[in-house]
Amino acid sequence: RESQRRRGANVDLVTTVVELDEQWRAQLQLIKATRDTARAEVEAAGLAAKAAAVNGSSADLAEAKASAGLAKRQLAKRL
Repeated sequence: RESQRRRGANVDLVTTVVELDEQWRAQLQLIKATRDTARAEVEAAGLAAKAAAVNGSSADLAEAKASAGLAKRQLAKRL
C-alpha cells in the first residue's frame, strides 16, 4: 500500500487484490476438501467391496460394487 501511495497510484487497488486473493484461497481450500472427501468415499466403497468379497456374500458384493460405482461417478462429477 505504501508503495502504491508513493507512486501516486490508487491504494484501494491493493485492498481489492488482497480481498480477491483471500476469496480465491478460501475457494481453493473448499475444492481440495471436496476432492479429498470424494476420494475417501471412493476408497471406503472399494474397501466395502473387498470386505464383501472376503465374506463371500454375493448380495453384499453386488451392493458394494454398485456403491463403488456410484462413488466413482460422483467423484468424476466433482472433479
